[in-house]
Amino acid sequence: MALYGLTAANVLAEAGAPTPASGGFADATAQAAHITTFLLPAAQNAVEQYLGQTYTDAGVPAQVKHVTLKVAALGLMKISIKKINALIRVGDYVVELSDPTIFTPELKAELELFRTQTQTYPVFYEQPIT
Repeated sequence: MALYGLTAANVLAEAGAPTPASGGFADATAQAAHITTFLLPAAQNAVEQYLGQTYTDAGVPAQVKHVTLKVAALGLMKISIKKINALIRVGDYVVELSDPTIFTPELKAELELFRTQTQTYPVFYEQPIT
């Protein structure tokens, strides 16, 4: 599966360059391997499933590539958040569980232009009159 030319370095930069230790990785090599073997393919698969089509590296629109990068970066950030603490402070004396969603409605809205609408219509067959 092509990864749209995205690399672990792209994902790390988009995620704010988290340290390997913040995500529970042994070192930068393990972190990069997790990004390229799990996060990027999973992000690409989620985007392509949502769009209902696949792209090659040469044919991917810039917006689709950027959303795929954001999804992978959010996945990396969520790993760090869960490692630190699943609870986040949202107000004075108010905490809640962090939202596990990485393919957010906002990202889906950015892709709406590229989404193929596969609609099925009822098929009517001629019935002989008896």
